[in-house]
Amino acid sequence: MSSSGAPGGEGARNHIQVLANSVVASVLILVHCYQLRVTFPKGFTQQEEVCFRGDILVIGIIANYAATLADTLSSELGILSKTPPVLITTLRKTPPGTNGGVTLFGVLAGGAGSAIIGLISVILLPYCPLTTDGYGIHLPKGTAHVSFGNSGGHDPTWGIREKTLFVAFVAVVGVSGSLLDSLIGAVFQKSVVDIRTQKIVEGPNGATVLVQPSSTRIHSRCGQAPQSTPVAIPASAVASESTRHRNAIATKKDDALEQEQEHKPSRAVISGSRWGVLDNNQVNLAMAVFTSVGAMIAWRVVGFMGW
Repeated sequence: MSSSGAPGGEGARNHIQVLANSVVASVLILVHCYQLRVTFPKGFTQQEEVCFRGDILVIGIIANYAATLADTLSSELGILSKTPPVLITTLRKTPPGTNGGVTLFGVLAGGAGSAIIGLISVILLPYCPLTTDGYGIHLPKGTAHVSFGNSGGHDPTWGIREKTLFVAFVAVVGVSGSLLDSLIGAVFQKSVVDIRTQKIVEGPNGATVLVQPSSTRIHSRCGQAPQSTPVAIPASAVASESTRHRNAIATKKDDALEQEQEHKPSRAVISGSRWGVLDNNQVNLAMAVFTSVGAMIAWRVVGFMGW
């Protein structure tokens, strides 16, 4: 439910949310364009010059979009799961929509989304159509040499096996980014629940939701509760002093309970109460940075291992 009173959750996305999810890829694209300009100052003269050789910056770009799509599908489709989500830090059940809440259905949806990005990549990227490895040795028919990380003069060619493994790599990166987003959200982003409906409250455009401080709660104290109008006693009835005293105490307790219910906060923080300093946009940006950098490092490591 929305904290602004509008129906639904946080509402339509604005430019801040779009930038939080795409600015890392946008920066890497600009750096990659600059790199190509320096490498080919006179432009591209041959098709082989523009083919994909496992450029590490391109890996970071693809990882950004794979992770953000995986996170979006995990959130938007995972909330439809028939099983309740669990908080990724404690594995305890939590209301749907909780920051850091995960479901198996949501993880699978995120994996499908990141695999789609990987599939689009192998379809659209201009792979190097070479039949020799970086040392000029002709490869057997049906095999291919891939130089991960674009190191040295190794010119790769991509076969079905390499492209399938690349889609799997992107899918793993996307799911890892989505889970990382859940972990960051569970630790550094507050999740606020409406006590009456037990629904998660979301701020407009990913903003932090305000919660009434617990210090404002009114505790029932008989001495501080105002007295209500005394109960009328028929003149014919003769009540004992002890009965009148018990009636007065009961009336004070009822008034105090009423006052406590009126002033009791309607929201409560269920996760991220200790380090909850980030809003949803900042969590998304942090996830995008760590995922893109992590994917580029992993791509290098995989290349050094000779995968």
